[in-house]
Amino acid sequence: MVNSLETILDEISKAEVKLGRGTGRMEINLFEHQDLIDLHFNGHPSLKEYDHHCDSLLQELKNRLDAIIQANVPINITAKDIDLLLYEVQSQEKRYFPRRTQEDWFLKTHFKIKHQKEQFSDDIVRGTILRYLNIQQRLIERTKQLLDHRFTHLRNSLAVRQSELETMQNDAEQFTTSINGQIQMFPKTKINSRIKWNRNQTDLLELILCLQKSNSFMHVNGKLTQKDLIQELSDLLNFPVNFPDQLIQYMKRRKKDETSFTFELHGNYRTLMRDL
Repeated sequence: MVNSLETILDEISKAEVKLGRGTGRMEINLFEHQDLIDLHFNGHPSLKEYDHHCDSLLQELKNRLDAIIQANVPINITAKDIDLLLYEVQSQEKRYFPRRTQEDWFLKTHFKIKHQKEQFSDDIVRGTILRYLNIQQRLIERTKQLLDHRFTHLRNSLAVRQSELETMQNDAEQFTTSINGQIQMFPKTKINSRIKWNRNQTDLLELILCLQKSNSFMHVNGKLTQKDLIQELSDLLNFPVNFPDQLIQYMKRRKKDETSFTFELHGNYRTLMRDL
């Protein structure tokens, strides 16, 4: 599954257009001419063949996903893996296909011009290349929809199973048990917080990990684990963090000395000190 997605993302990152020898203007008669465009897209001689190639990449990913879903793999593990892959696809889409204007898409295009005749229509060439980039954008959009569909399916299946389990254990869970095995007549109540985190999950994890690394928190009754700290602060901020382990692994793979959020915090602090 991961290899199939990496193949798609690698295809999206490439945008090599070669202008062939056949490009130019052919005279039909004394008064008419025809513009001929000989372009190759990532090694494919036509938009139709490239479109078929993108369809085959998507079908391969679909087959891998369905095979894993049907295998004897716990639903929650598969759902976590797919959710992480979906996050990477969304990041790739924002990088290469910004929503400002389609003209920005041309920034990632690499032209390999071996033969160029003096007369050919730039508008036709640009229009053809834009259709090629639209095929790439459609590929990543369909990939995102596929992953999101499978993730939603797994999440709903997990919710149904959890609901059935809770129904079966409803009588047994009327009373909670403490560490020493005694029944707790007054279980711990949920935090009633009136504040909510207003950034994304990654920003919250970056802040929590920095605070943990600096030993800013401690447990009142023992050792404070990373999982406990994430749970407590996410409850306090009314912002559940889904699959924190997978997000942390993704953050480590970025290999950046400083994240955009921590850099922004530093900038805000410097501005505050300057204004005092």
